[in-house]
Amino acid sequence: MRWIVLLAAMAMPVVSWFSQSGMFGPTNGAISDRYPTLLVAAGYAFAIWGLIFLWDVVFGLWQLRRRKPDLDGVRGWAAAGFALTAAWMPVFSNQWFLPALAIIWAALICLLVAAFRASPLNASGAQRAWAAYPLALHAGWLSMAAFLNTAQVIVAYQWLPTRNMFGWSVVLLVMATLLAWW
Repeated sequence: MRWIVLLAAMAMPVVSWFSQSGMFGPTNGAISDRYPTLLVAAGYAFAIWGLIFLWDVVFGLWQLRRRKPDLDGVRGWAAAGFALTAAWMPVFSNQWFLPALAIIWAALICLLVAAFRASPLNASGAQRAWAAYPLALHAGWLSMAAFLNTAQVIVAYQWLPTRNMFGWSVVLLVMATLLAWW
């Protein structure tokens, strides 16, 4: 499982590069332009994913050498969250919006569980720095991404009014805020 975590962590930046190069279809920006919502991250905000992916790879390398049983309950959830994050990119690029929505929410759940399991009260400083914090950062940004993805699916399928998005956008923003506070 330790090697799977590392490989899944390394897959995310590779798949992201292919995705943003247009190898799987339109880029995230092009799709966002095609289905505009009121909930959208500024282009520069996506730069944080470079740090997130880097820290996830560092976690993958760090956990590779740890045989601590308390990480056993983290590895599977982290590997699943990383693999789902990587899988979301080509699925979204191909505009398979419902599967992409399910994938991003599943990735969020996996990484929330991994982050909580990696941060027990008795965790060492190293475990917090190299396991809990990177997983929590990834989960935190995925929580916003999941709500942004939800808004785009609502617009793409016109499930709610697209001429007046304010009401349902505020509801999504409040839900995202409550999740972040939790």
